[in-house]
Amino acid sequence: MKGVVVYDKSNDVAFMEADDQLRLHINAQAVARGLMQPPVEQPLNRDVVMQVLSPFMTSERFLNYSLKSAYRSVQTEDGQLFVFMQFSEYIYIAINGDGTETENYLTRKLSVLNRIFHFTFGPILSELKSDNLSKRLERWNFIAQILNTWCRLYNTEESFLLEAVERLQVNPDLNCKCIGFLENAFLTMKSVDEEAIHSMLFVNSKLLSLFSDSLAPAVDISDTLMIILIIRTLFPSFSPNSDTSHPAPETPRTSENQSTSATRMLRENNLESPSQFGSTSRTKGVAAGGEVSGRTIEGSDDVSELHDSLSSAEAGNAKDEMFWTPEARLPAFDKRVVFLRRGPVSHVPHVMHCVPISEAIVLVFICKISRVEDSVAIARLLEILGCVLAVHWTENIGSAATVSKLLDSSVKAIVNMAQYYGNPETLLEPLQAIGDKWKEIYSASFAEQLEESETAGELNQRTRFELQQMYNQVLDLFYRLFFVPRSVSTEEKNKMMINLIGIQGRLRLSIGDYAKFLVVKSLNNFTLTSYLEKIPGLVHFLYVDRTENHLTTTSLAIGSDRKSDKMELLAIKRNLWKVVDQMQSYLPQGYLSATILKGNYYYNYSLWFENSMGKALTIQTPLRTTQKFLLPGIISHNFYRMMMSKCFSKDDHPIRCYELITVHTSNMPKSLMHEQCQKLVKLLLQTSSVSSSPLPLM
Repeated sequence: MKGVVVYDKSNDVAFMEADDQLRLHINAQAVARGLMQPPVEQPLNRDVVMQVLSPFMTSERFLNYSLKSAYRSVQTEDGQLFVFMQFSEYIYIAINGDGTETENYLTRKLSVLNRIFHFTFGPILSELKSDNLSKRLERWNFIAQILNTWCRLYNTEESFLLEAVERLQVNPDLNCKCIGFLENAFLTMKSVDEEAIHSMLFVNSKLLSLFSDSLAPAVDISDTLMIILIIRTLFPSFSPNSDTSHPAPETPRTSENQSTSATRMLRENNLESPSQFGSTSRTKGVAAGGEVSGRTIEGSDDVSELHDSLSSAEAGNAKDEMFWTPEARLPAFDKRVVFLRRGPVSHVPHVMHCVPISEAIVLVFICKISRVEDSVAIARLLEILGCVLAVHWTENIGSAATVSKLLDSSVKAIVNMAQYYGNPETLLEPLQAIGDKWKEIYSASFAEQLEESETAGELNQRTRFELQQMYNQVLDLFYRLFFVPRSVSTEEKNKMMINLIGIQGRLRLSIGDYAKFLVVKSLNNFTLTSYLEKIPGLVHFLYVDRTENHLTTTSLAIGSDRKSDKMELLAIKRNLWKVVDQMQSYLPQGYLSATILKGNYYYNYSLWFENSMGKALTIQTPLRTTQKFLLPGIISHNFYRMMMSKCFSKDDHPIRCYELITVHTSNMPKSLMHEQCQKLVKLLLQTSSVSSSPLPLM
């Protein structure tokens, strides 16, 4: 029995996803309380869910707002576990009734769900609650599928377990060829007025190659992981049917074996097939919103003829489809707006094109939208206002005086935007309203009120009300500029379609000779063979450069088909997942190393720091965080960056951070095992100049 429910500030359900067991359980309670009529097999109703869980919501909000101490989790006598998190004005509840998901796992799941919302909708989370039933269920279904993809990958792939990107290890010649392929595709995109700034080639969940514009800001690694989630959701048929290189310990349901409540509601209300809204069982995807997402790349008759000659496919002409879909044997192109991170700003809109090349290989373009710098300024203002409303500016921004100056400069920059747009009349009124509202707030001794609220722990009601009004005005401006789809001419759409078909065809031909090799390589990326003679007793390792969040790990494999050997390998993998989960709960408490014996193997974990010269650093201020829900990772927040800022003074920066997890046979003396860990790091440095300092002995 598993599910997730998200409530907005009015206690209305903004999102829900439940398996069959939870759906039946909630409906049975609703029938018993007279909230609905039988049968219990009917789809979940938002009003019913809201009423059944209302006692939790009432007490949660009371504890949070009145006592400043909300629930973290609740466990009932029959074993049902409820985990609560609050992001801005939204309260997230994760439910598990079969004991297969821990509190830490559900906490991470809710954090990832929040990041999925913001990656897909930016700051406009109200779009989750569309008044149009089919549109709302379409979006819920797609979000649920992305979340289920994360559940599957977290429980099967080390890159999502540790939240770091793994590069596919190929020889230099092939790597150069792949970069050349990307460069040619990149330049082709430039020829159709799509300002591509990054092109990436993925094989399953591994990054093969990356080519970027020299002036473009780097892609945040957390965004790369989110892109992988999207493409693994859109193109699940490209994934191997059975991935034996990783375990699936206590794997939650996925979209392949469980229908979401949104999908079921679509079917039972006789609405359109969920495949049209991004179902992972089809080639069509879903656009959730943005400048160009949610619109078809339409084709004219002439374009269709060219299309037939290029790929023997049929161009789509349906006006309301999300994107053009070729014939069934070819995967669809997907085009959507996504909101990437850039420094302190979390909602910078970009256009993402996904072009499947062959089995498990997907090409991704990240394109810059017009006036992207304006979006950065507006998004930054939204985040500052959000911090002030949450009384969190001292930790995230600075003092009350600093916040006041930041707001003043940000508002002035935004108010001056109208003169740079071609049709300023449409923006003049909202921009003027924002400027007037800020003058009203600033003139009422705003800085002094901030200082008082810093001491009292909350803003006075009038200041909060005025700031909330201003926040809503800025949010509306962001929506108008970067969320409402812009009109695209048929000529532009046809040109883009022809371009993508050409890129797909050329890249399929160029990479065709290597495609099968790359797929196999993605399942067995890095072997332990070369280390066995130098490090006897080593079974497996994971090495993460936490400064770049890059993962190097070996492929666990056995040279025998005996059932006993396979069972032992599965036990190693399951224990590895448990050890990582255990250490991730210890890290926020300040523990940096541990050696744990499970079965016939030692599992060793170490985290250490170095300066820019490669010299090992000793922590100056031990980390003892009491912040709720702060689990190590980078998808929802960069725990390791926060850790470096809290544990070291500014004089020590820049600082590099590394993680090493090893598995050794249990007959290995601990002292020798730790020496071997140091030796392993030195061996890894022979192929990478990331660090020059040996791992400190524990």
